[in-house]
Amino acid sequence: MKKNSLLIFLFLITFSTIAIAGNGSAIFPHWRIYSSGGHFTTSSIMVSNISDSDATETVILYDQDGNIFQDDGSDNTGYIWVDNHDGNYNDNFLGGAVTYTLSNHSTSDIYIRPDTTIKMQGYGVIKWSSSTENIVSLIAIGFENDVQTDTDTKSKARYSIEINNGMPF
Repeated sequence: MKKNSLLIFLFLITFSTIAIAGNGSAIFPHWRIYSSGGHFTTSSIMVSNISDSDATETVILYDQDGNIFQDDGSDNTGYIWVDNHDGNYNDNFLGGAVTYTLSNHSTSDIYIRPDTTIKMQGYGVIKWSSSTENIVSLIAIGFENDVQTDTDTKSKARYSIEINNGMPF
């Protein structure tokens, strides 16, 4: 009986500690950038905070070799750029993780784009945390844009990339 009481006590302590703050993550299964002449490809992730609380969002991109994809640190001209409508994101970083606060019921767009002749692809991880007990906070979808402008028949294609089967996380 004492053993069961101890296990229940430990479970309650663990559960109440976990429930103090919320967090979650999802895989962005594919991104690709390409630039050569008049042909370029970009990827983007649209992330919405569907909760009543602000969430700290972190996006980490991995290249085709499994390495963290590094931005060049250029403000709004690097490979990774965030259009955060809250205005609380600074793009002057050297590193592979983009971290910022996404206000409740707001949306941000994360762009992965070539600024030089490059061919790169991989996957990403989107993580969030909140100081409240949210079970889910974010919902996201990805896009790939392919543009051909170096021929007489210019073309543009766009397709979506499902993240977490379209479900909140």
